[in-house]
Amino acid sequence: MLVIIGVANVAVTIWQGYATRKATQRLTDREQWWSRFTWAAEELFSTNEKRALVAVSVLNSLAAVE
Repeated sequence: MLVIIGVANVAVTIWQGYATRKATQRLTDREQWWSRFTWAAEELFSTNEKRALVAVSVLNSLAAVE
């Protein structure tokens, strides 16, 4: 009986570690997306035409992200 409880505890610990890593990665991805979005939104109306075009491209790419 103790072996079953021990195996269950190990399985739950492994699952929690996986869930924590996945949530951390999702948070990191969102922060990076937001950082890129704010940069592109600020550069969209830049007087430098090349920077504005890059901003449009970045915004189009960000729009396709799930």
